[in-house]
Amino acid sequence: MHWLADVHSGGFAPAFTLSFHDSECSRKPPMPIASVVSCKCTKPKLTTELEQKLEYINEGRGGYVVYKDGQTDIKLFFEYGGGNCVAIIYVPTVNEWTNKTNRPIAERNSILTFVAEQAIKDQAPRSYYELSDTCIEIFTNETN
Repeated sequence: MHWLADVHSGGFAPAFTLSFHDSECSRKPPMPIASVVSCKCTKPKLTTELEQKLEYINEGRGGYVVYKDGQTDIKLFFEYGGGNCVAIIYVPTVNEWTNKTNRPIAERNSILTFVAEQAIKDQAPRSYYELSDTCIEIFTNETN
């Protein structure tokens, strides 16, 4: 019988054999493989690596989409659209961005893209968005 097959007959079959040094001379158990390959190093997180999420505050015909990433909360007003426009999320212009969000202009596009794509996933599947200088417009692909 193969030694791995011994498991089926009720015996113990190690996945690998232990040497005398491993079993008798070690003062502490061997380190599991997972802890060997895990990285405990730290590096600065970029916006795309932060835990980004959206929260929604509904106030009837509109409300707020709140972007959160552990660094800042950005509260964006939205209103429901008409026709095939599901919603309009108003965003600070390029000139207003840094003053209103306390975030560098270099992060604007990635943050707004996340807001648009996540809002569609959460609220309006089968939709698409258009980003302008002042707003994100979300349109439905469905025809009435």
